[in-house]
Amino acid sequence: MKKVITSFKRRPGMPVEDFRHHLATVHAEKVSRLPNICRYVQSTPQDSAYARGREPAFDAVAEVWFDTDRLDGLATTPEYEAVREDASRFADLPSVVHLPVDEISLIDGPRAPMKLVMFVRRRPDLTTAQFRAHWRDVHGAIAVRNPYMRRYVQWHVRERPAAAAHAAFDGVGMVWFDTMDDVRSAGTTPAAVEANEDGVRFAEGGVPSATLLMSEVTVLA
Repeated sequence: MKKVITSFKRRPGMPVEDFRHHLATVHAEKVSRLPNICRYVQSTPQDSAYARGREPAFDAVAEVWFDTDRLDGLATTPEYEAVREDASRFADLPSVVHLPVDEISLIDGPRAPMKLVMFVRRRPDLTTAQFRAHWRDVHGAIAVRNPYMRRYVQWHVRERPAAAAHAAFDGVGMVWFDTMDDVRSAGTTPAAVEANEDGVRFAEGGVPSATLLMSEVTVLA
């Protein structure tokens, strides 16, 4: 099974409501027709991300699982061309980042209502292997001690995309919480303090390059 995480912004000037409607209806239907697709989840930022004129790093994050070991021919299919053509109608194409990933499940709990998505770049002096080992074995062991986390998954990027190197990431962390209060409380725990201190040991800048509090919808299970 293969998984791809895609993140992107809406077209300049497009209202957030129009973007979300198109994503959830027209685009969801086209993506669901891709060959070998077996699961599809859409996540969008909480409304607070747009408060007082602010803009989140991305307006949507899509997770697509394929029931196959190879995706080599996907881009040549008419279904993929339909997805790509539709994306040009509502997405800012230069912002699109496709990340093929491998799953590391650290807390196998429920997909609770509040979802924190963190995009991480490795520290420049670390190899990919060193980054992955530290994030999984050291940082992960710290993070799982946080009692407010219901589910925690690390997605390790197989390879950075050649294009848009400035937007490339080495990993995507996803954490689920029951409530907004739990999200806030999680940040005050000893585990959170230790995890924040550990960030400088593996992440560029010591923190995630982008962090989004999101709501998810399962389009195809």
